[in-house]
Amino acid sequence: MHADEQIRSTTGLRGIEALRALAALGVVAYHAIVMNGLTLDATATAWLENGAAGVDIFFVVSGFVMVISARRLRGQARAAWRFARARLRRIVPLYWLCSGTKIAMILAAPGLGKATLSAGFVLESLLFLPAHDATGKFAPVLPVAWTLSFEMLFYALFALALAVRRTPALWVPPVLAAIVALRLSGLAAQDIGNPIILEFAFGTTLATLWLRGWKLPEGIAWAVMGGALALLAVVPGHALGTRVLSWGLPACALVAATVSLEGVLAPRLPKIVLALGAASYAIYLTHGFTRNAMAAAMAGMPHGLREAGFAVPALILASAAFGWVVHVAIEKPLLSKRNAAPLPAGSLSVLVLAGGGLSPLSGGVGTVLRNLLEAWAKSDGPPRIRIADTRGGGGAVQAVLRFAGSLGLVFWLCATRRVDLVHANMTTRGSAARKVVLCSLAMALGVKVIVHMHGADFIPFHRRLPAMLRWPLDTVLRRASHVVVLGESWRGFLMREAGVPASRISVIPNGVPRPVVCAKPAGAGLRLLFLGRLCARKGVPDLIAALAMPALRERCWQATIAGDGNAAPYRAMLNWHCLQNRVTLPGWTGREETAALLAQADILVLPSYHEALPLAVVEALAAGVAVVTTPAGAIPEFLVDGVSALLVRPGDPAALAASILRLLDDAALRASIARTGQAVFRERLDITFIAGRLAGLYRDIVAPSGPGFGKALVAGRASLNGPALLGSPAPPA
Repeated sequence: MHADEQIRSTTGLRGIEALRALAALGVVAYHAIVMNGLTLDATATAWLENGAAGVDIFFVVSGFVMVISARRLRGQARAAWRFARARLRRIVPLYWLCSGTKIAMILAAPGLGKATLSAGFVLESLLFLPAHDATGKFAPVLPVAWTLSFEMLFYALFALALAVRRTPALWVPPVLAAIVALRLSGLAAQDIGNPIILEFAFGTTLATLWLRGWKLPEGIAWAVMGGALALLAVVPGHALGTRVLSWGLPACALVAATVSLEGVLAPRLPKIVLALGAASYAIYLTHGFTRNAMAAAMAGMPHGLREAGFAVPALILASAAFGWVVHVAIEKPLLSKRNAAPLPAGSLSVLVLAGGGLSPLSGGVGTVLRNLLEAWAKSDGPPRIRIADTRGGGGAVQAVLRFAGSLGLVFWLCATRRVDLVHANMTTRGSAARKVVLCSLAMALGVKVIVHMHGADFIPFHRRLPAMLRWPLDTVLRRASHVVVLGESWRGFLMREAGVPASRISVIPNGVPRPVVCAKPAGAGLRLLFLGRLCARKGVPDLIAALAMPALRERCWQATIAGDGNAAPYRAMLNWHCLQNRVTLPGWTGREETAALLAQADILVLPSYHEALPLAVVEALAAGVAVVTTPAGAIPEFLVDGVSALLVRPGDPAALAASILRLLDDAALRASIARTGQAVFRERLDITFIAGRLAGLYRDIVAPSGPGFGKALVAGRASLNGPALLGSPAPPA
């Protein structure tokens, strides 16, 4: 529907701009019918109903313009990607902004349909899928945007033709016809197979003829134009049985006559008509807001001011004016590359994407980000960081709204070059899906992306994905400027199974700040500590089973199992084993409470089945607490069994109990492991060191010719993991 902004420079067809203005104002007039308080008779209603034919004009114009504007892509590398990127850049930002405004209004005002604003409905609307309201009508959150589902189908087919090196003008029309045929036979969706999509084919065919020099003689063109306008004005859309015949064919004739008369029309078209044509997309999307505002204003007006003869022209003028303001103030700045805000010399701006943001309840990723920000705040020339919460902490609707807001923010900051780099923190499931979309958008806009892999079970998650879902994920990983992982095992996995080049993978572990040294309370007995989510993956049932074994029951100890999650089944297990007086479950603990628990602990126990590099272990090393854990994830790349930790096989409560008992009975071994583990932390896991490495990677990616950590990354793996240390295994060759 929305022709390329460069049409005047690429084709010089000012008549097309005039048609876009006519189409947008026709749709505005049509929607006056449903304006509350407007007095309409049958004649006025019939005339206004034909304003809906503006959509048909838009569709034919869109098919025509795509063929014309795509000529410059012929023979270029990645033509399909360039086309798709241009279309998304043109359509998405203003649509999401208007949809977000409508969603905010619905949530803020009772009675506007809040109960029908389901997460699925919002997501379908934002992704241009056929969305249906509570009545079953094909209408997204922003009702006028039902046309965009057809637009996106057309663009997708056009891009596919470019991708397979076919001529879109010849390849797309038969495909559209086939979709309609499948719909008529009951084999395709009723919405997407609507015959109205054939109007795009009308436009592409017309453009093909026009590019070959075909045009109507001037006299015939004027006659065709007059006849087409008359038919569009008086013939109902259902007159010939289907809209594509009643309005689609006259719309095609109107476009054909207009481009044939370009030489005559262009010098005579007023500037205001061209301005409204340029603003037609904004007028189309925003006129519903104008109509509602006018309806509210008309409620107290005299009856004469609510007559169609006054109210409809007023609505058209107000919608045109408001749409033009939105176009000039919002849409044009979004689309212009010249509005990029230059960064101060030497500064580096990074947009960090993280589900949950900096919330203490967002898990390990939020803690890592808070640690990094605190370390950068104490350094010289830190990067300028902006955090985007891509998920939120509420229900499904809030998650969808957060994601929609993140999409808009990524587009705005990347399209206007207000960021140098996007740093996406990715885990599994929903996080992976969100980051694939956001990273793809940033890369499409020419901004470099770092993907930072978290999530203990990412590798099994990746292997379980169907091929069609794994492909977009692997594509993002391969196309990212760099991928940061927490251990060498992840590096090997990404190289083997995702096809990421070794030169674009860096091992940068999680880090924590050095703790304030707190003296252990005098006379305190030995204390065991678990930190992490209360779940089977973290080995909580195995820990309770180990503590219940007779050999451990005989020793003097107290234990704390701290973390979020459902504690009820574990309290029941403790009661069953009569351990409720020796083990406490305080639930989730904040930073201060966690620091206090570590200061009092003698042994940290984390018997996980899957891990990346758990912060609980790193925090215990920093605090000088002996660690009993499993060789999961990157743990064995930093800790040596019997030297800097005791490592036990996951799922073996007896072995776990034996390791705990060994440290309880051997104070010298416990102290040695604590000292060696703390040395590992100071050499390799101190957040100051980690933050410096990540900032260096930022700089090297944004300005690869300058000095930075990236060159050390390529030079050798020793620089990746820091100097070798007693109790810290050397990186594998």
